[in-house]
Amino acid sequence: MSRGIVYLTGISGLLFMCSCGEKDPAWSELKSGDAAKRAAAVASLAGKQDQAETVIPVIVKALADESEDVRVAAVEGLANLKSIPDAAKAKIQEAAAGDSSVKVRKAAIGALVMVAPEASSTTETLKKAMTDSTFAVALEGCLKMSFTADKGASSAKEMAEFLKRAVKEGDEMQVSNVVPNILVLLSQSGKKAAPAKAALEALQNDPKFPEKMKPAVEAAIKAIEGEGSMEDVMRAISTIGTAGPGAGGPGGGPVVAPPPAP
Repeated sequence: MSRGIVYLTGISGLLFMCSCGEKDPAWSELKSGDAAKRAAAVASLAGKQDQAETVIPVIVKALADESEDVRVAAVEGLANLKSIPDAAKAKIQEAAAGDSSVKVRKAAIGALVMVAPEASSTTETLKKAMTDSTFAVALEGCLKMSFTADKGASSAKEMAEFLKRAVKEGDEMQVSNVVPNILVLLSQSGKKAAPAKAALEALQNDPKFPEKMKPAVEAAIKAIEGEGSMEDVMRAISTIGTAGPGAGGPGGGPVVAPPPAP
């Protein structure tokens, strides 16, 4: 036991859960041999905001379930609760950084930016995620940087380096989606994103990097140097397009992080 979370086990725990849930079947289905039923039970309990103190420890415990679907339901359930203790946030962070399942790591990254967007530990976890051996997880970590407190300013170099990886490992649609988002975040950061400049310049000289994206990269470099504006960057991004209809944002346009509110 740590940080005030108490786990209830054995018959006493089941009796307590049943009494709190007033015979809600979700409590008994937590012990089901069917992973789908356990996942559904976790999701159901996560909707009981008025019983948060009771259900949070149970959902946290589900993060250790053998089924990845149950673990996904657990991280998503914790994210949907209005307020969770730091110990529960730490468990989500652990899942994002080290769960054996790609599906769980991706879900945990999304949950983490919902429950602790201001925490420096969240930024550090996303930085680590960008180096994940699985490209899909690394991509998720990069895209979710826009939800952190500094909008990725402290991760400028890592994001720019990720673009180089995206060119090698991502498909055209993924590259078309991630490039605009990263360029906007770097441009918003201005001179704070100076560590990213070398990697961006390398992209411009990379024959594998799509030519249609190079003007946007150049505009971002100028914005970082203080010689260009966000309007220039957005104008260049608008010409990129995507791999085809249905990709990226509505109508096939790239998904772009919005500029900060004035």
